[in-house]
Amino acid sequence: MIILLLIQTCYSSSLFDNSTNNNITDLFTRCKMKGENQDNLLFQCSQLNALIPKSQLFEESIYIYSFNKTEDVQLSNMLLSELLIDPETQSYQIKLLVLYNSYYGDLLQMIQSLSINKYQFYNYQTTVIDGTLNMIGLLMSHVNENYITCYFIPIHPSRVNSFPLKAHNFSCNSTCEIRGFSQYYNKQRNSLIILIAEEDILNLLEYSFMDQQLRFVSQYYISEFLDKNDIILKTQQFEDYLLVELKTCKALFHISSIIFEVQLLYIFSKSSIFVDHKTNLIFQKSYQQTYVYSIDNNPYWLIQKQVNQIQILDVPFTSSIIVQNDRQFIFIYDNFHLINVQIDRNLNINQENNCFNKFTTFPYPNSQSLEYQFQFLGEKVEQNNTKIQPLEELQNYTSCIKPCNLLYFNYEISLIPYEQQCIISELYQQFTDYCSLQNNCMKCNNQIGCNWENDFCHKETQMYQIDLSSNEQSSKWYYGKLWRCEEMQQQSSQAFCGYNQTEFSQNKEFNYQGQIRKGQMCSWFFDANELQQFNLFFKADLVNIPSFIQISICLGLNKNEICTQMNFEPLDLNQTQTYPFKGYYFRYTIIFIEDNLANNIQFSFQNSAPISMADRLKQSLLQMLAWLFCGILLFCIMGYMAKRRLQYLVAQTIDNDLIQMAPYMQNQVPLSIDRLKIVMQNLIDQEIITKYPSDPSLLLYGEDSCAFCFDQFDVSQFVAQLFCGHVYHYDCFEDWIRIKGMLDKCPICNQKVDHFLANKEEFAIIKSQILVRINESEKHTTHLIE
Repeated sequence: MIILLLIQTCYSSSLFDNSTNNNITDLFTRCKMKGENQDNLLFQCSQLNALIPKSQLFEESIYIYSFNKTEDVQLSNMLLSELLIDPETQSYQIKLLVLYNSYYGDLLQMIQSLSINKYQFYNYQTTVIDGTLNMIGLLMSHVNENYITCYFIPIHPSRVNSFPLKAHNFSCNSTCEIRGFSQYYNKQRNSLIILIAEEDILNLLEYSFMDQQLRFVSQYYISEFLDKNDIILKTQQFEDYLLVELKTCKALFHISSIIFEVQLLYIFSKSSIFVDHKTNLIFQKSYQQTYVYSIDNNPYWLIQKQVNQIQILDVPFTSSIIVQNDRQFIFIYDNFHLINVQIDRNLNINQENNCFNKFTTFPYPNSQSLEYQFQFLGEKVEQNNTKIQPLEELQNYTSCIKPCNLLYFNYEISLIPYEQQCIISELYQQFTDYCSLQNNCMKCNNQIGCNWENDFCHKETQMYQIDLSSNEQSSKWYYGKLWRCEEMQQQSSQAFCGYNQTEFSQNKEFNYQGQIRKGQMCSWFFDANELQQFNLFFKADLVNIPSFIQISICLGLNKNEICTQMNFEPLDLNQTQTYPFKGYYFRYTIIFIEDNLANNIQFSFQNSAPISMADRLKQSLLQMLAWLFCGILLFCIMGYMAKRRLQYLVAQTIDNDLIQMAPYMQNQVPLSIDRLKIVMQNLIDQEIITKYPSDPSLLLYGEDSCAFCFDQFDVSQFVAQLFCGHVYHYDCFEDWIRIKGMLDKCPICNQKVDHFLANKEEFAIIKSQILVRINESEKHTTHLIE
């Protein structure tokens, strides 16, 4: 027992659901790791999906967030995507959630669902672009079998409730039987690289964020790499590495970062494979062992990367491996059984410095990549096939730099080597430094990966330091760049509000006297980082009254989202306008529509101490109680109004034009007590009503409450059953007759009394059913009042 306890403590942990505190360790079977971010790991298991915090990975008890298993689920930094499939209607739904830890312990917040109907769904994948943009690629078949339509959905963290669809048609060589769909964000080119796999073809496309265009790059046949025909089953992307599962084997490809050429790196067996793109390590199953490979840079110019086997581990393979660094790993098995593995990796691999290249045939370059380069220049590729191949010169070439002038000897173009590729010199600057092409601040800061500084657009450096799992940081940082552009634009046009943001944050006030030009804008920003009470004060003593002015407040109600814009129309600018609210941060903006002169413009604010957790919980509880009280009050009012309405409708059933009735029903309103007894007895004698104690088994229509008072029938009460079978409390019915003084028809079904008296045989069946039920109830037969 002690040994088993020791094994449990050292090599296994217990999983507890964070919402129910139930132990779900036994449900953690046949799990596959579907993604990770800075804080969490996502597993898709046989019975559930689970998000596990990395900080608790080695704890004895791990509290996780679990949710129902869906068709597919993916984690991409702060965005969690679930694919829901309805097999009956063949409809698909993508459920998007934002991950963050709120003050109340919630880990996930629902954003919105995107439903897809009447399309054949092939695959989808989520890509995060440096915390500022999430993109989901959808691949759907169209009406025509010769082409499909690619849908891409860019989602900014601060605009998670909108789905701007971008659609592009894509032609297929076959009948568009898609075998795989992958994408990754290329920082060098600021592009989304998309790879669509058909039966035996790899199609490479580029979606450029510089001009928002989708371009076809190149097409590769599997037979070109394997020297044999094979069928693609599915594909899996690991940034610039592509793992293709074929019918006979698995092939690892590399996509170069500038021209997007596809190169075959290694052919594996069909056994399961796990790839870690951060350390370029590959793990493959082999019986009860695990083979470890590494992807290394190749010193030879012809091949950019190569795969080397570095070690064989005597531990069973698992598809859930946490790679801590290039030497330490954590293997996770069913029921959260953990094994820590460490390898001795020789980092000083002896490599030859000289690049000896022995060629027997001339290695022709990729013509498709060259055509793709010319596509940007708007030119056509022209070859000169009269030249003799310089094979002998190539065999004597010893430099590690790729000899572009030899490989492209029959093209009259200027080429330069870059990362083992040959690229046209005119496109080198455009492909690698796209930020320099942006000529103003707004265009620059709107572009992903660019930042405007010192009147020039540079490549962004700060975004690589941002916590990508933080919706708050990425949103504030991204929109902060746009706000800076607006401020610089106003300052460059000699705007009156050229204030110092640091001084404003310290002094919390701003004053101005002087000329105001048309179109001038001023914007103040303050970030408190904690929820607290703000009181904003604004006053504009202007010479020209009235003056057209636009005032808006962008209020940060939630630190995990961008602020909410609210516009105001001030009643009197000469009077101090006060804006009290609670939030995390705010941005106050004013825009003048016409020229003016300001005697004094004042803006200031006061903020209270941060609101504590206890106060927030107390406020939330009071709000819930207030809403509950309002709901109960509203329900009571609606019930009272409904009762009054029914009483009115019942009263409308009395024919006011009827003045004389039969002697047994005289129209006397109201009736005296003696007269009421005579009228009620006449109704019973003429068999218009039947009086007996209440019994649910005697109700002909199964009513459970009286139509007059809405109270349920009780066995201690008498009921009055009309000739049509409808039942009322006898007291309620008697009160109604006393007030109205007569009865001409049933208040519910409008069956007329005179028709009943003239055609009693039509109601014989109803009467017999009533009498049979009364006779069958032994406790009521003696109480029947005739």
